[in-house]
Amino acid sequence: MSKILRIGVFIPQFKWERMNLHSVNPKDHGIELVSVEIGADLSSFDAIIHKFTYQLVDGHAEDVYKIHEYAKNRKNFVVIEPIDHIGIFVDRMVLQNFINMNPLPIFAEYVNGYLFDENFTLEAHNLRYPLLIKSVAACGTDASHLIQVIQSEEQLNEVPRSTNFMVFPFVEHHGVVFKCYSLGEHTVMRSSKSLVLHQAERVQFDSQKPLPEGIAGNEVGKDLVNSIEPSLEEIRQISSSLRLATSVNLIGFDILRRESDGKLCLIDFNYFPCFRGIDDIPGKLAGFIKSKIL
Repeated sequence: MSKILRIGVFIPQFKWERMNLHSVNPKDHGIELVSVEIGADLSSFDAIIHKFTYQLVDGHAEDVYKIHEYAKNRKNFVVIEPIDHIGIFVDRMVLQNFINMNPLPIFAEYVNGYLFDENFTLEAHNLRYPLLIKSVAACGTDASHLIQVIQSEEQLNEVPRSTNFMVFPFVEHHGVVFKCYSLGEHTVMRSSKSLVLHQAERVQFDSQKPLPEGIAGNEVGKDLVNSIEPSLEEIRQISSSLRLATSVNLIGFDILRRESDGKLCLIDFNYFPCFRGIDDIPGKLAGFIKSKIL
């Protein structure tokens, strides 16, 4: 009987539940997943898997660095996903600069944002209303997932200028966002109704919650979705490009189809999502972990 691999898991409890990781059975999957906290003794584990983006911004960055050093100095101890590569996911400006240095396939582009500092002007960046304002911090703060929709100069002047915020153009699209997930080589895409501007008011919403009624698009017909959705091959190429550039294989990203020219626009990119839409997440994650260790 082959050895059962013992894996320390550094992720929040809600991710355990959403990904149904309690169903990973050592006898069936060959690994045992054990929830661990920062500072725990790792000597009994063969590997760890983590989402340390949380700890990098909540005051535990030094503890994460200690784990990184421990892993480098312990022979045959495996860290699933390189710790020193995930820092780009906690800062939208850092992530944007990284993507711009590692271009996407020619049929896709990343939608750039600009710091909302004292020198910001629409003219300097060839922007026009409506605009979206997001926090530079991509995770770990109350503002990380808040998005403001700005539709006039008056509304923009109500927002305090700060290097903590970025201004993004609103991409005119078809009311559909394509949510894409890659768990290693397993890639899926699902469509969801997206932000549609029915009114001219300034709006703020949490991107991790259902859209407010005033800006939520209607259910989109299957024919329209089929006519604008990226092909699975296009999604795989974008995924491959992002995974190759970052050396990170557990990713999620959002794509829009721009109305004006049909270009695929990458508007969000995250590390270690919950992989909604992928069948048998526990089994595929177990297989991914074993492949990394072996």
